Amino acid sequence: MKHVLLPIAVVANLAMTTPIIERAPELVERTSGSISELATFDDLTPNPVPALSTIPDPYHDLGLVYLYNMQGTLSGVRPQSPPNYAANGPATDFPGNVIFTNINTNAKSFDLHSFYYGCLVATDTLLSTACALTAGAYATGSGDHVGSRSFEYNPGSLTNATMMEASFGSTFSGLEEVALTLTSSAATVNNTILVIDSIKYVVHIE
Repeated sequence: MKHVLLPIAVVANLAMTTPIIERAPELVERTSGSISELATFDDLTPNPVPALSTIPDPYHDLGLVYLYNMQGTLSGVRPQSPPNYAANGPATDFPGNVIFTNINTNAKSFDLHSFYYGCLVATDTLLSTACALTAGAYATGSGDHVGSRSFEYNPGSLTNATMMEASFGSTFSGLEEVALTLTSSAATVNNTILVIDSIKYVVHIE
């Protein structure tokens, strides 16, 4: 398991913390059918800010790649479902890129309905910043690209900003992967933390 920290400017002002390691649950037999899920990350115990902690793989029947658990109470964007959300940023693997996948899960495929997102400047202030991202959908089996959506985040305030909802239609159904890419940011992509909360989806169990 990997213990990840936010940028050095943040870490320098805070004491070292003991990593909290989240263990990935064992895959269990699930009854065939469809299950509605809502991933809020509030059932996890993150390290105190600025440290990030790993998210179990899979989490609520879905793989969340390049995302880490983060407390949202001390940042410029408040979680849609307090107190936690997931984060991807300069100190994580493949910053600016997030993958939702059914690989290594019990799910044959999944349908993505929506999630909430926001962006933070990766400094000790953790202020909100405007940004844009694109979501690409890939079909189960063939892996073909079947659709994409683009979204822009405009926080309106530097502190206590609300997250915005990204909603998806029928194109984002029967998937094996959704790839999110942070395409631009007022703080530059390399200096931006993407935060995600309340992922709503349906998994189809084999």
